[in-house]
Amino acid sequence: MGAASKFFRSISPSVALAVGTITFATVSLLPNGLRWPTRALFFLSLIVLLGHLVRGLHRSKTNPRAWLFTGIALALGLAVAYGVGEVGAAVLLKLRPDLGTAPLELTEPQRASLTRSLEDTTSYIQYDPELGWSVRPNARSEDGLAQSNALGCRADREYATEVPEGSFRILTFGDSYTHCNEVANPDTWQVAAESARPDLEVVNGGVGGYGVTQSLLRCRSGMQHLKTHVVILGCMTDDLRRSLNAYYPFRFDNPRQAPSASGLPFSTLDRDGKLQIHPNPLGSQERMRQLLDDPTTLLPELAQLEPLYTPARATPLTDLLAHQWPVMEEKLSPLTAALKTRWDILCNRRSSPSRRAPRAPSIYEPGHPVFEVNAQLFQTFAQEVREAGLHPVVLWFPNPKDLAKMVENRDTPIYSRYLTRLQEAGIEVHDVLDWIREDAAPHTPADVAALYSGGHFSPAANRIIGHRIARMPWIPPHEAGFKQTPTPE
Repeated sequence: MGAASKFFRSISPSVALAVGTITFATVSLLPNGLRWPTRALFFLSLIVLLGHLVRGLHRSKTNPRAWLFTGIALALGLAVAYGVGEVGAAVLLKLRPDLGTAPLELTEPQRASLTRSLEDTTSYIQYDPELGWSVRPNARSEDGLAQSNALGCRADREYATEVPEGSFRILTFGDSYTHCNEVANPDTWQVAAESARPDLEVVNGGVGGYGVTQSLLRCRSGMQHLKTHVVILGCMTDDLRRSLNAYYPFRFDNPRQAPSASGLPFSTLDRDGKLQIHPNPLGSQERMRQLLDDPTTLLPELAQLEPLYTPARATPLTDLLAHQWPVMEEKLSPLTAALKTRWDILCNRRSSPSRRAPRAPSIYEPGHPVFEVNAQLFQTFAQEVREAGLHPVVLWFPNPKDLAKMVENRDTPIYSRYLTRLQEAGIEVHDVLDWIREDAAPHTPADVAALYSGGHFSPAANRIIGHRIARMPWIPPHEAGFKQTPTPE
């Protein structure tokens, strides 16, 4: 009998732990009638485990040295574990540098791109000391799809400074969705709008890879060279972080993966929360050559300017954990949410929002620096266009993921708070996702794929956008004639 009692006493902690784990994991899956006995088993297992803990502490009191030895063993164990962790992290980061903070260096592809920027005179994209890069006048893209005119706008024809009599002109600026990458000139949404209304002139001033800061500055320049009635600024989700980007490779989690290198103007908020637009840190050929000749000196300087760059942590282990924790947290979040739900059910209480830990805003929510910077950039755009006597419009383009999510579950787009902020500021903004949903009605992944050419809109999607632009209420009927446009300063 004594042996059996000793045996059951020895296995009771393991049994209690198993019972507690099983009841905790399954309580939310059981019908209400079985939940109260499950709760009873869970708390009984906790009592058994606590009993064994108290018994162990009581035995330690009869032998004071046990506390000392336990403390020493614990300290040594933690020290050894930390040392092994640091060594292991150092070895892992050596083998997989992409798991931590990448070293500041200029890769061979980046060096080659800088050299081309300084020497090439025929490429479609050229070095621009103010904007970082821009479309070269009278050039054709390497894939043969895009052709620019003498102004560096994407077009097969030239535009006069004055709006032709009987025409209505729209200037468009933005990123690759405005430029219409991956389709030919006749398949852009600007040309589609002109085809729907021959009295329209829709000028394509988009440039691939632009953030909102660059688009705003290019818009300022464009309004000085061409008279117009309306100015459209195009944007999509990738542009948001770009607006704060000072050195192109820092857009990448691992800057070494960037295929090219370039500086660009960027925006921040000052201490009073006001918008500050900073010039291109590589705004001269001398600075570009300095980066080529002495990257070890200039790259740390660029890193200090860069809002998107996070320097390496003090030790390999802390650096590894800092980079991998967001990934781990994302994977563990369903588990932690499930554990919290099961604990609330076991305690027979409802989860209260007041007990939840506050969450930092994302870049798609008010309060985050990226959100506030871009909101002020859009407001600055609208203010400057209105001061010129023109009408400002913002177009928000969905990327393939945005459209796929809409098709799957009809969720509100992740960027919806930006649209709300702009509408509250009195800025006309259109979500192209709504146009696609209403005019193309995609219901399957195949429908979504048909609307994109690679990562950008297909000719069919661009036709939808162009025809919507041509039907805008601020374009008067052709027979009504058009008002004289203001004269650029």
